[in-house]
Amino acid sequence: MSHEGISKDAPLASALESCRTSQAIIQIVLVILNPLVFYSARQSRSESHLALQKLLSLSVSSVSKYACTTLHFPLKFLDLRVAVLGNVDSGKSTLLGVLTQGELDNGRGRARLNLFRHLHEIQSGRTSSISFEILGFNSKGEVVNYSDSRTAEEICESSSKMITFIDLAGHHKYLKTTIFGLTSYCPDFAMLVVSANTGIAGTTREHLGLAMALKVPFFIVISKVDLCSKATVERTVKQLERILKQPGCNKLPLLVTSDDDAVTAAQQFAQSPNITPIFTLSSVSGDNLDHLKVFLNILPPLTNSKEQEELMQQLTEFQVDEIYTVPEVGTVVGGTLSSGICREGDNLVVGPTDDGKFLQLKVCSMQRNRSACRVLRAGQAATLALGHFDRSLLRKVSPSPISGGCGFKKLSPTLLGTMCCEGMIF
Repeated sequence: MSHEGISKDAPLASALESCRTSQAIIQIVLVILNPLVFYSARQSRSESHLALQKLLSLSVSSVSKYACTTLHFPLKFLDLRVAVLGNVDSGKSTLLGVLTQGELDNGRGRARLNLFRHLHEIQSGRTSSISFEILGFNSKGEVVNYSDSRTAEEICESSSKMITFIDLAGHHKYLKTTIFGLTSYCPDFAMLVVSANTGIAGTTREHLGLAMALKVPFFIVISKVDLCSKATVERTVKQLERILKQPGCNKLPLLVTSDDDAVTAAQQFAQSPNITPIFTLSSVSGDNLDHLKVFLNILPPLTNSKEQEELMQQLTEFQVDEIYTVPEVGTVVGGTLSSGICREGDNLVVGPTDDGKFLQLKVCSMQRNRSACRVLRAGQAATLALGHFDRSLLRKVSPSPISGGCGFKKLSPTLLGTMCCEGMIF
């Protein structure tokens, strides 16, 4: 029996010889090809089963052919949420505009205009609300953004990995809004943006302390390096390294200067919470911007498949963060599914209301990343259309000081849960 293409490895050859069933051979091949497997967001679960059946029906000789090619095995769609922190005028919104729009800034804030939600934000150039921007990567690791006149739906369809940036306010006047974004939207990671010419100033220390107190892994981006001399940038880097190494932080800074460093930083950052990558870049000249893109592409999720499966098996619980009224749609709520699975058309209960009751409702439709979806899984953020449900009966989760695991119960947040036989929520 020949194993062309994979028989050079002695341990693999002996393992294949010892396998007598096609299923065992497929398991070995999938383990070997794990770094080469890419996930497609557009293929359904039935297509996944068909692909698996085809693999299980292969003979040993045909399995060896798959070892020399790339498998597009539709197992999972990666979706990460990254909160963007930093002092006012540090270049947070401009950096997001450059990443998501695909065009460099002109030095006067043109790249950030599409991110602002209010007129006074455009006039002042300062973010006062929470906004969301998406950045995708396809199966080849190429960036998928709004360039080439793409829409949000096209970005979602073309991407196998999606990064959702949560742009938070940097001014101390909006610190409550920033805390709300960190606690309510459950980001996987945080990106702390520091201006190279000002260094650690304003609310930078407060945002750093919030990320550490909430145990959100963070990495640091030093922006505006085009405005400073090399000595000024080095001084800012040393200042950050000194703070990160203090007893209160106990972090190990890792300065990224090449694509290889970015790959190493992404791997170590996910494995050890003490590693803190530091990037130096410019949104105007584009210096070192590719290092950050490589890092975001390689960065894996924190939760493994087993933990995700356990969350999905629990009862459905949806935390409401935003409430809207959309013409011809009705009441729409936005938030994060804490546990379980939510499907379009599910009957849920909402509460508690002001008088402590739980009311029945139906999920009419759902959207994720500005595109329609039918199934929502634990840990994913989405908006749910509730039809003509009375909006006055809903309440958002309020930002509060950091508390224990029962803090949300004390605040009486609005929750959506699967109805059990007693009609209660657990």
